[in-house]
Amino acid sequence: MSLNQFPDRTERLVVRVLREMRLKYRRGESVTLSDLVVPLGPRAAALGSAIMAAPFVLPVSLGPLTLPASLLICLLSLGLMAGALKMAGPHRQAALNQGRLGSWLARQRMRLMATPFPEAIHRVLSRFARSTVKWKRRLSRPRLFGLVDGWRGEAICGAGLLVGALLLMVPLPLIPLGNTFPALAIVLFAVGWTERDGLLSLLGCVMLVVTLAYFAVVAWAATGALAWLANWLPSVW
Repeated sequence: MSLNQFPDRTERLVVRVLREMRLKYRRGESVTLSDLVVPLGPRAAALGSAIMAAPFVLPVSLGPLTLPASLLICLLSLGLMAGALKMAGPHRQAALNQGRLGSWLARQRMRLMATPFPEAIHRVLSRFARSTVKWKRRLSRPRLFGLVDGWRGEAICGAGLLVGALLLMVPLPLIPLGNTFPALAIVLFAVGWTERDGLLSLLGCVMLVVTLAYFAVVAWAATGALAWLANWLPSVW
């Protein structure tokens, strides 16, 4: 990927980070998740989530990659919501500091950042990042600021990413589109908050509803099939 292909600041940042990671692989250096997340700066949680979720938009399951990617997005979303609490004011920040939640998030973030990042996953993400940034450039623009500005926008994005990641964890290996809808929701929330596009965040909410409806239909169909099978087997034997 050439930086000249992507004049937008966000797009250039993503491309630069992925390119620097590729160079480290070629030099035989150790690459961890921090090499992906830390250079993204304040937008690390959203952009990192979008990059991790992009491959799952495909209508086929990616198998064992789903769980670690979902867990990563969960932790990134919790960090984003923690940042929203800090921005919201002292009385809301106190909620974060109560108990051990703040320290637990800090410990998990440190462990997460030290996780080795396989080169094979980097190649997959690089390919899908190209499509994601081109799609973002065509469709996103600043609008509906109430859904993306300030601590409320950060909280909405974090909550959307968290719910999307939890839905992405649902094991549906043989069901088409099982990962597509929640992954699309994650990308929409992430790009919407990063680019100050409240419409995309709203579409992310719609996609979460679509995901829940789809999973309900799949559960209903599976329950019906099992009931039919339970009634059919005794008649055979």
